[in-house]
Amino acid sequence: MQLAALQAAANSIVITDHRGTILWSNRAFSQLTQYRPDEVLGKNPRMLQSGRHDGGFYANLWKTITAGETWRGEITNRRKDGSLYTEEMTITPVRIGKDTITHYVAIKQDITLRKIAEDRLRRTEEKYRSIFEDAVIGIFQNTPEGRPISVNRALARMHGYDSPEHLLAEVSNVGRQSAIDADG
Repeated sequence: MQLAALQAAANSIVITDHRGTILWSNRAFSQLTQYRPDEVLGKNPRMLQSGRHDGGFYANLWKTITAGETWRGEITNRRKDGSLYTEEMTITPVRIGKDTITHYVAIKQDITLRKIAEDRLRRTEEKYRSIFEDAVIGIFQNTPEGRPISVNRALARMHGYDSPEHLLAEVSNVGRQSAIDADG
């Protein structure tokens, strides 16, 4: 019953011995990595390494789990076909008694699409920020109540301030101030 539940889990699950040798993996692991269970049995998970992480990353991971602590993090690995994927992973030591670690259980979730979306959002935000900051016309954002949230350098210069931060510190309603300045 327990094995069937682990096999049916949506997240990838890998069980290794205390040296890191793979003893068992579920179907989700095979779907994610493209390796059949018989191809990973007896191997070390380092077969999935992408080269994106340095030795210090893996040393920290190994130090954490051999100390009996749970490791949590993101890791980029390589599928059988060579394509990369990013996963959130938790590796938990399994103990007999207080001190003896016998196995490690790794539970993994593919977050590749989320990471791609986050990267696209970051690039879009950088592009927007660049357009906002570098515009030659004055631009500002404010709350519905008129409290300024941000202004660009051009607007700060138009109002005689050295920086957007200086203008924001002294003007409580940029839209009203702009209208007053325009009316002269």
